[in-house]
Amino acid sequence: MKEKRPRPSEEKEKEFDTEDIKTGLVSRAEKENSGEEERTEVVVPVEVKGSRESLVEISEILKNTDRLTAELYDVRLGEAESPEGIQEIIKDLNTFLELREAEPCKPPCEHLDSMGDKGVKGANETYLLRLVERGREIVGVYKPVKGEEIHVLKAGIEDFTLHKREWLTCMVDRALELGVVPPTVLRDEDKGLGSVQAFVQEADAATKVPDRGKNPEDLVLVALLHSLTGQQDGHRGNELIKRQPGGKVKAIDNSETFGAALYDETGQEVFPALQVFSRALEEAKDITTAVQTPLLEIHLRTFLDSPRRQEVLKKAFDFVLGEESDSVWEAFMGKARDLLEKKKLPSDYDADMARHVIRYGWSQEQRGATTKRKTAEARAA
Repeated sequence: MKEKRPRPSEEKEKEFDTEDIKTGLVSRAEKENSGEEERTEVVVPVEVKGSRESLVEISEILKNTDRLTAELYDVRLGEAESPEGIQEIIKDLNTFLELREAEPCKPPCEHLDSMGDKGVKGANETYLLRLVERGREIVGVYKPVKGEEIHVLKAGIEDFTLHKREWLTCMVDRALELGVVPPTVLRDEDKGLGSVQAFVQEADAATKVPDRGKNPEDLVLVALLHSLTGQQDGHRGNELIKRQPGGKVKAIDNSETFGAALYDETGQEVFPALQVFSRALEEAKDITTAVQTPLLEIHLRTFLDSPRRQEVLKKAFDFVLGEESDSVWEAFMGKARDLLEKKKLPSDYDADMARHVIRYGWSQEQRGATTKRKTAEARAA
């Protein structure tokens, strides 16, 4: 049995060295790249519906996401204002470490659907990934790249990047300290590279919970997250509500996010960046500003007053979005500043109209509309 790296505990929080975060998060990826566990640096292609990724490339992806996650937690710990705050951050970090480092059970995964553990067709093939850590089972929702559907209705989103967008959405959630996205990491398992999100226990989809007003604060935070990330799949089935009084709301299935703007051959914008479809955003309109304003003030100011958080998150945008990163980041920051200034979510948001805009953008993309970057390249040529 291989030796486990000791994790920070609540009892030793004063002795906690933030460098341990980097050690813990990157240890698995570095081990995979070092040749341990029957892995080598020989380039072995992995078929991903037309694309090819080697084990070395996968290892680099994992190390990059791990290091960026570590950097963000390093910043949060450095900016924490109380021992209680540090304790909560360390507790949250431990969930990421466990989800990233725990060993898979045998068999490691099985299909998942809304009623149980059967297969379901959506934007991703989805599985329950069962892991074990120090004799305790951990369950994650595993979405491999090879199971990503390329014909799903999504505009301005590059194929085979949905797993990275799941992780990036979680990074946004943690950078703003919203706490509505379950811990999300990337792992390389038996079905290949993919996202793994902590399974939310004892919860129901919002479609099964008639009273949505039990926890208006969390609904505002989910709506804020959807607005900032351009969630294109924000239906009630992707909101989970914990089975408890005033049940906490969790935002899942965050792969269809960070859509880039689309332009026609003349350079005319036919689809805006970060276009949102979100029932949570529509429902949050009815929540009073007495609830909305302090929440937006706290979370947006926490982020916008921290250049270090912005720096780390921008690097995460660059890693996931590539050459589209700058324009999407500009739209993201513009939304954050605008919402902080207004201190309330849009009161005229219409989810059905937003869905119509996304459908239009998707149809234009199929007809040849392209991104601003590619249009500029064409003009230069």
